[in-house]
Amino acid sequence: MESPNSGSWQPNEELLEMLTGMGISKIAAEHALYYTGNQSAEAAACYVFDNPDIDVMPPLLTTQKKTTRSKKTKSERIGDAAGSSDDEEEDYHKMVFVINSSLNMGPGKLASQVAHAALGLYRTLRSNTSLAIQGDAITESLYEWENDGEKKIVLRGVDESHLRELEAAAQSIEGLHVQTIIDAGHTQVAPGSLTVLAIFGKEQIIDKVTGELPLL
Repeated sequence: MESPNSGSWQPNEELLEMLTGMGISKIAAEHALYYTGNQSAEAAACYVFDNPDIDVMPPLLTTQKKTTRSKKTKSERIGDAAGSSDDEEEDYHKMVFVINSSLNMGPGKLASQVAHAALGLYRTLRSNTSLAIQGDAITESLYEWENDGEKKIVLRGVDESHLRELEAAAQSIEGLHVQTIIDAGHTQVAPGSLTVLAIFGKEQIIDKVTGELPLL
């Protein structure tokens, strides 16, 4: 697996051709491949659709390295750029949504449930001030996530039991935050059905829980 953090990064030419064939600009396709691991056209396309401003981003340097970011203003980050270390790698954050595939929800229902999960988890994180230290950590994590494009990935889970196992695993790991969506049962599914599990945290940590799951 090629990592987007590698010292000399090159886009997968086959995936790049597939994305540009969909009408996605080369710049947008390169950025999307870079930030989704350079191994899936589907994941890269989702990233483009989730980040409509990607077309106006500057061209991606194929030897680009990511440097550790601090919570500073844009002018402060520009002023510090000359002194930053190219060897410092950054921990990126993401939201992952695991779908209960056994419910066979239609596209509209699925989209609404993921939206519920995203908003619910975000609001929970924003309002979580039960511990000062934890609150500060969450604020910093959200700041970094928002500034890195608010990465969101939708994955396929098996059934409610599977989602509960993943939920327990995520809750046992410090730094991960979870949200479950229980449907009222007005359409398509029975009342009380667990439709989506949402997880937020550092990408490398979340992947320990959901890294083997297929994209939806």
